[in-house]
Amino acid sequence: MRGRGALVAAALVVGCGSSAPAATTTPTTHRAAASSRTGCPHAVASAMGAGATTHVVSDDPGTLVCDYVASGARVRVTVDSLPQAYERWNRAQVETWQNYAGWNHVPSRAPQLVNGVGIAAFWIPHDRRLVTTAGGRLITVVVRAPAHRAAALALARVVARRALPPGGRAPATSHGP
Repeated sequence: MRGRGALVAAALVVGCGSSAPAATTTPTTHRAAASSRTGCPHAVASAMGAGATTHVVSDDPGTLVCDYVASGARVRVTVDSLPQAYERWNRAQVETWQNYAGWNHVPSRAPQLVNGVGIAAFWIPHDRRLVTTAGGRLITVVVRAPAHRAAALALARVVARRALPPGGRAPATSHGP
């Protein structure tokens, strides 16, 4: 009886695993459409135009940040493939509204919903920042140039569409700000 109890206890300990950390896998979904040279999405560089240069700012597991520059346009794109992209997009959008409504009544800081980019998108004119999600990715585009907000939004929409995975893109014909 005593031997059986020890055997069961040993089996339970073995079944629980070891104290060594488990091997982890790094999310690579943002690598699928990435440049072999820089890791940044090729499609974004092509949206920027001929002669676009690309620079990796950060390449952490699940999150890739790239700067793109071409003929007077400069953007920073964050491709976040960490879990629950839509839920995190929704929280960001709600918190942005709460901050605007609670204490910051500058109209250009109010988020504006944008159609035709991902499954959901919002634009903050003051920051020239577009945040969208689709296909398990959370994409943030910050337009550093051009400074004109309408031109910045147009560029952000094109860049964000290109940064999304092919199955996650919304039709370009939708209307919105």
